[in-house]
Amino acid sequence: WNFGDDTPNASGDSVEHIYAVTGNYVITMNGTVEGKSYTFHTVLRVDKPSVVSLTDDSFDDWDNVDYPDFQLGGQDNLLGGEVDYDANYIYFFVEYSSADAGGQADLETAVMDLYMDVDNSVATGFSSSIGAELLFEGNIPTEWFDYYQFTGAAQGDWSWDYISRDNAIKLGHTEVNGDIISLEFGVSREAFGINKDAFGLRMDIYYGD
Repeated sequence: WNFGDDTPNASGDSVEHIYAVTGNYVITMNGTVEGKSYTFHTVLRVDKPSVVSLTDDSFDDWDNVDYPDFQLGGQDNLLGGEVDYDANYIYFFVEYSSADAGGQADLETAVMDLYMDVDNSVATGFSSSIGAELLFEGNIPTEWFDYYQFTGAAQGDWSWDYISRDNAIKLGHTEVNGDIISLEFGVSREAFGINKDAFGLRMDIYYGD
């Protein structure tokens, strides 16, 4: 086993290794099966852990996300939220109001647009204020979501190409309390090749498509 971090190689059918620094590492394994030699490679992203769980049927873990930069402001009916990440997902907690929407923005009918700047540069991607390379549009709880990549020649172009991704978004807990709707979800970093730990985002919630 070569762990890609300049540490000594290790041998064995199963090994443990601790990385000292976050980053992307190419792991190489050489092995023999039934007399034939094989070499396998994979890329491993090592990053900070997250306090967020998408399987605990609660939002209580978000109380521990207290970094100022991870707090999301809102306006109009989008009330705000929070964001966190680990090596596997970027996690989102979002609250919005469906008041005065005429039944058009409940948990399963609201249309959500999530713009993401994944290269940490507002000089590339859509809009000089967002710099978004990716656009996700649909309704997360109903698993209808389309994915787009910005292809415009200029940042002001509305030009996106549809891209297909599997297992790209994972839904967590949802709650409806009167007009207030809360949900959490994770965006797969592997599915979109999101390797940086600094990124920008904007979410819009619409009452119709």
